[in-house]
Amino acid sequence: MKRTQVFISYSHEDIRIAEQFLLELDRHHISCWLDREQLTKKVGTRYTELIHSKIRESEILLLLYSEKVNRSEFIIREEVGYAIRNGVSVFCFRLDESPMCPELQELIQTRQWICSFQDLAGMTSSSIAATVRDESRRTYLQSLIDDNIKPSYLGSNYNDINLFLARIAIQRHLGIPTTFGTYTQLEQSDGTYAENEISIRVLPKSMFLAVPESRSGELTALGFFRKKDEDPERHCHEEEIRKFIASCEGEQLKNELKSFIKKNYPEIGDADRFILKAAEDTADILIHDLKGGAKRFNGTMLGTYDVRIGRTPDEERHLLALDMYVSDYFTFRCTVELYHRLRTINNKFVISRPDQIRKYAPFLCSLGTGGHVAISHGSDTCLMWTKRDETISSGDIWHFSFDETVSILKDVVVGPDGKPVYSDGCLKVDPYSNFFRGLREEVGLTRDMIDMSRSGIFEIGIISSDRLEVELLAYASYDANPSLGIEEQMFPITESAADGKYEISRIKYVPLQECREEFIGNLVTPEAYALYQRMLSRFGQNERAIGDVYIDPEATVGKNVSFDPHVHISAGCRIGNGCKIHRHVFIDEGVRIGNNVKIQNHNNIYSGVSIDDGAFVGPNVTFTNDRHPRSVNPDGSLKNGSDWTCSETRICRGASLGGGCVIVCGVTVGEWAMVGAGSVVTKDVPARALVMGNPARIRGWVSDSGYRLGFVGREGDEVVMYSEEEGRHYRIPASDYDIAKPCRTTGE
Repeated sequence: MKRTQVFISYSHEDIRIAEQFLLELDRHHISCWLDREQLTKKVGTRYTELIHSKIRESEILLLLYSEKVNRSEFIIREEVGYAIRNGVSVFCFRLDESPMCPELQELIQTRQWICSFQDLAGMTSSSIAATVRDESRRTYLQSLIDDNIKPSYLGSNYNDINLFLARIAIQRHLGIPTTFGTYTQLEQSDGTYAENEISIRVLPKSMFLAVPESRSGELTALGFFRKKDEDPERHCHEEEIRKFIASCEGEQLKNELKSFIKKNYPEIGDADRFILKAAEDTADILIHDLKGGAKRFNGTMLGTYDVRIGRTPDEERHLLALDMYVSDYFTFRCTVELYHRLRTINNKFVISRPDQIRKYAPFLCSLGTGGHVAISHGSDTCLMWTKRDETISSGDIWHFSFDETVSILKDVVVGPDGKPVYSDGCLKVDPYSNFFRGLREEVGLTRDMIDMSRSGIFEIGIISSDRLEVELLAYASYDANPSLGIEEQMFPITESAADGKYEISRIKYVPLQECREEFIGNLVTPEAYALYQRMLSRFGQNERAIGDVYIDPEATVGKNVSFDPHVHISAGCRIGNGCKIHRHVFIDEGVRIGNNVKIQNHNNIYSGVSIDDGAFVGPNVTFTNDRHPRSVNPDGSLKNGSDWTCSETRICRGASLGGGCVIVCGVTVGEWAMVGAGSVVTKDVPARALVMGNPARIRGWVSDSGYRLGFVGREGDEVVMYSEEEGRHYRIPASDYDIAKPCRTTGE
């Protein structure tokens, strides 16, 4: 693949639009290049050579066409013309309806891809048109895809679906699957959570946003307030649960919702009026959907209040605990509408860690459990993918096999006396009740039909698409008869599912290793695609274990991790999100690497090393892990794994290791410390210390950005330091500072 995937060509007056395209494509991990300096005003030979080189390095030239482009001979000849002469695909996105000049029209012709919605009918690519036809909710998506794009920025002819179509076309051409929104992992278990390792309790709290009185009558007539929870079966404990719900404190979360809006969006002014308008519009949408035959009812739901993660005392097993509050479907839909409107103003919703959940609790009115059924069929493993019926809210998108919302009525823990179980005044809910209910009601599989040694809940994450929602990821393994076809065996099972008959419109059984190719260009939920990627590893077929990169099936790799060629990731490794692993890197068994770590070329990171978030490892760093290395024992026998003790080494958050340095095992390099190139570290390095030499000694202190700190004075047990470049003070423990006295080059 070429170095850059998309070269963005535009008139300099359209720079804001070009930057929005850059943002959209970058969010979907498509590498782009555009000229931010607007050098088209003064074109010289060196600039032309630069542009030509960037075009040659690109897979696609994306022309953002407006009437102004007709006046730019450079864009027409040296960008579009040069791209076509060099075999680079040209995609044209129309910003207005002005006719192209003859020279540009001759270059573009009908053989090039036209990505704007206005030109959809004339597209030569049937695959793009098929995507849009398949996405029957395109009018809805027009208001939901990419809230960072504001129509007021781009002119009256712009709408979000145009950007969606352009991105879809580019992803299809590059062979990149298309997901509707993003999914972020919050925590994952090494295996699956045992039933005593994941717990859910419902706090005596609720948040209900009232249906506006002006719409209540019509929604009642349309059956929105029917109690579907009571229809299939009568719950003997329902009355007690209803009493619990009625006793819940109901103002705190509503006040938190208003406070969030007032604090983050002062331009709104009246938060109460803003919420009421969203409630009215939500009711209108529901009325429209119900009149069109959609299935909507105001069932009870559980919102996510807080998430806590931990380990068992021996640190061998993960623990997950969720605190919930009571809500309902109307409130969920109303907060979805609020979320979308607020993001459109400014995206203040950033969740990447479990401890951030509490801040956004009023927007998290639903907890789902979803997963794929992995079907063993001879030597193949196939995943069951479903496409939801257009009448339900997640319709027309390829999804999990099963996806069920956790219910306080159906999933409450019931004691031997038939009554709900309480803990410290909170109701206990069984997440595995929801897991098995989803399998039974949506795909017809019962507990005795699946292999529980290869099934269960194993991850929690956050979905950001048209909504914000917490999801538990799971999978279930089913052994099929290899002498019969999968569809033949599964049809009577799926037909027996009570909810699947009206919630699922299509089912596909796709070999695990073929899922990526199967869904290129199809709209897929981000959580379903993320789960498929996890299962590649868990079932021994990691999609990145190809070419010059090997990732052991027992390794765990986070989201948005990029690998250069010649990388080997061993069993038991845990690599966080957003890391960059450069060429010729070997990572040994059990190594722990945090989020946003950069590891440069030619590094061997051996067992016993852990590297925390944001650390930097320069090229050719040497790590050791044995204080007393020998090849043989005293009796001459070759040493094995039980004949030596692995020493632990820790590189703390934000620390940087210069090229060619040596880290002797058993040391800790403190937070934001910096090790000079070629140094040999034999002792612990304090936080923010700059160490150099052999052996490495403290030569100074550095800021978050790596600048030298100057001494200001002592205050008690601390030394105050100052960064001139940052204009910021730092505090160093005096005990650490005094270690460096013999070698200080600046001081008191």
